[in-house]
Amino acid sequence: MGGEGSGLLCEGARGGVRGRLLGAALLALLTGSCSSGANNGSGAQPAAGSKNSSGAVRAPDPLLAPFAVKLSVRDGACVAALENEPVDRGTLVARVTDRLDAVVRAQEQQYGEVREFPAAQLLGGPDVPWRCVGGAIFHLHRTGFAQLLFGGTATRPIRIDVPVEDPNAVPPPIPPQVNRIGIGPTGGVSWNGAPVTAERLSMHLRAAAAMRPEPDLEIDPSPGARLEAVISLLGQVRDAGIAMSRSDQQTATGTVYDDIGPWGLRFVGLERYAGELK
Repeated sequence: MGGEGSGLLCEGARGGVRGRLLGAALLALLTGSCSSGANNGSGAQPAAGSKNSSGAVRAPDPLLAPFAVKLSVRDGACVAALENEPVDRGTLVARVTDRLDAVVRAQEQQYGEVREFPAAQLLGGPDVPWRCVGGAIFHLHRTGFAQLLFGGTATRPIRIDVPVEDPNAVPPPIPPQVNRIGIGPTGGVSWNGAPVTAERLSMHLRAAAAMRPEPDLEIDPSPGARLEAVISLLGQVRDAGIAMSRSDQQTATGTVYDDIGPWGLRFVGLERYAGELK
């Protein structure tokens, strides 16, 4: 795809378990089967039950439930928690890798291939800064998660497919147009470097959603931008008609196109926050 940070997923993760997980994530994303479901009382999204060959609905697979990561700030440092237990960066990556490896092994044993993949759900208070969120995404992305869920405790979560590097992908003959949205520490928004109001931003987004091919959209929050502002922006992007994931795109159009939607929406500069989670 190109663009700043687009190759971060596979950096340092070509071999071993991580390389295997990345290949599985790419397969699941290409087939549009990354798992998601309805919200439960904890805010995490349980995997929805799906039909088997006889048409009966089978029970949700706990391995496919979203991997919920709760973020907070303690004494100025970014802290991640799994099941309300604070964990350091190394523990987070290890548990993520073990969970995804278990998913891949179970499906390969049952089906001979990977058919579904869980999402990573990012939770946190409205004031959690982007530097913490970006750091978590960086490590989750590199490990193999191909889909993110933002929020979900009080509202419908926003689902985003994140770029997975495909070594067999053929670059488009004409590089896509790229628009960039910035979010400042106080919530101010810019469109390609120029400050804009919410109304003007909606106009730009609706115009972009109507174009074919749809322009790439880069989202670049400042390190101190609040998580609440980022989620609000993502909701505005979704409401403008820009597909946030392949499943959203297929629901809206009946067809999945390679030149629009999730392949063209990305966060930039995540490598800047790789060291924020301690």
